[in-house]
Amino acid sequence: MNTTGNVTVIDHSTGLLLRRINFVNLVPGRLPRYAIAHQGKVFVSAQDGTVSVIDTASLDITRTITVGSNPEEMAISGDKLFVTNSGGFNFPNYDSTLSVINLNTLVETGKIRVGINPRKITADDNGNLYIVATGDYVTVPSSIVKVNAATETVSFRADTAVSTIRYYNNSLFVTNDFPYTGLSSNVRMLRISDFSNMSAGFIADATAITTPYGLEIDDNNGDVYITDAKDFVVSGEVFCFDKLGNKR
Repeated sequence: MNTTGNVTVIDHSTGLLLRRINFVNLVPGRLPRYAIAHQGKVFVSAQDGTVSVIDTASLDITRTITVGSNPEEMAISGDKLFVTNSGGFNFPNYDSTLSVINLNTLVETGKIRVGINPRKITADDNGNLYIVATGDYVTVPSSIVKVNAATETVSFRADTAVSTIRYYNNSLFVTNDFPYTGLSSNVRMLRISDFSNMSAGFIADATAITTPYGLEIDDNNGDVYITDAKDFVVSGEVFCFDKLGNKR
């Protein structure tokens, strides 16, 4: 729960609250940001430069790993957890690294330099990661960076205005979110080879989205869920589209 200092655990079948795991009771300022699950553990990035490990059986925090500055999204490839370190609170001295954590030892083994202000990340089925390095919003443009997870090296990079990125079925789904990219709001599909447009507009019907802020894809059927933050003041909406871009 962003800015609250806790992770809320809800029973997925009943919707009932099971527990609130309080992070700020452990360390003041440890505000949870993003979470990802793997083999009975949930990894939670926090704005104080850490990733905490929650055991899904006991719902206790069993370990906390120091990473880079202001970590954001995470992705798993093989036996490694990759964490984007944005340094977003350190303007103009952003971070530019991707932390690598060994999932067997739960130790950070190194960092990969990917570009200024990395925030969003997704992994494909072939050992590659795709990271959005957001830039500084003024002179350094947003870019997508492809990283080989095995060798931990950058294999391709291209400047393009993107705010959110997800991989599905050999394609990248990305959003343009005006406050961050400076472009009109849009949802596109990109080729994984060179990040060129497969589709300049994913939404096939007349559905209008003001500010596409979040994007997730159901791996089972290809449904695409897009959140619309509107103007960040009024209540937002969640839309579901089929894989052809038609609203369900």
